Amino acid sequence: SANPQLDQSVDVTNTKDQIQVVLNLQTNGQKVDSVVVYVDPANDGRRAAARQTFSQAPSGDTEIRLYILTDDFTPNAGTGVGDVHFSNGLKQISASVWSGTTEIQNASAARQNINFNNIDGFALTMTKPANTALDGSNRSWWGGPTVSDIGQQTGVTSFQAWPVIYTPGRSIIQLTAGFGRCLGHGGNGIPNGVTKTALPFTFTAGTAAPAGSTAQHIACSGVVGAYDLSDNWRFEDYPYVIASLDNSQNPGPRTIYAYNPSLGTDPFAGPRPSLYRNSPQVQAPTALRVDYQAPVLTLAVTQSNGERWVNDAYAFSSNYTAGDGAPSVGLFPTASRNTIFRAA
Repeated sequence: SANPQLDQSVDVTNTKDQIQVVLNLQTNGQKVDSVVVYVDPANDGRRAAARQTFSQAPSGDTEIRLYILTDDFTPNAGTGVGDVHFSNGLKQISASVWSGTTEIQNASAARQNINFNNIDGFALTMTKPANTALDGSNRSWWGGPTVSDIGQQTGVTSFQAWPVIYTPGRSIIQLTAGFGRCLGHGGNGIPNGVTKTALPFTFTAGTAAPAGSTAQHIACSGVVGAYDLSDNWRFEDYPYVIASLDNSQNPGPRTIYAYNPSLGTDPFAGPRPSLYRNSPQVQAPTALRVDYQAPVLTLAVTQSNGERWVNDAYAFSSNYTAGDGAPSVGLFPTASRNTIFRAA
């Protein structure tokens, strides 16, 4: 049955996502080591899609419940796409009992023909910035400058969108991506983005593009997180696919919601992690709070000029303040800041 409603019948003409297979095992006194459910034809011939092994062989008739991820895929680092295990189309589901190396297949009449029809989409992997800080409510924020001149770790976010295409013969040749509020939005509420025309679809987001990177960069300088400080979700600090183009020059999948005027000054309603494809090999990461706004500094001289003003030391710490209205991801703690300068 289709997930999450177990024990419900499947539409065999339009099957997607996870399904449940219920088997009645009759051992007839034979030793049984495992039961395997196969999908045929898969993309590489008959494929074991679910398996139940027994540490102790069942002694009598047994009901077995197994689950098949019809949308399963594996990211391919060499090609930059998610290799789907089962393309859309007509499949045959069968079951076999294994005793050692001996396979006993179920009768042809008991096999089930079923039409897989999963929706094309994208998987997402993301690396958060190395630079992070806690705010007054003990919540984590990430960001700061791409390259720090005071020894901080990088504030760059990097991510990759992996096409997961179930439609036979279809591929994605172009992708436009964005990140949170970084590039703003058009009049229709759809966010602006940057476009990459070759795999892999890799992107960075931050105050500046990292040196030597081949990823497409999304400029986020001056942007405070899409979360406000009370954690009201206007929309998430998260990568999204705004648009894509397939090899037939038709629009491809995307990972955003539609325009929502009820959200006021930030009308864009997406993205959401649930719009990305997941598998046991890759799970969509959670959203994060980002702070790419430079701190505001104020500085005042507290030591009056005297006869020793040349090459004298001036302490500015008592009238030195810095802040940006967010959790100050770009700042060191006060004790670590350089607040002693020497006049020359």
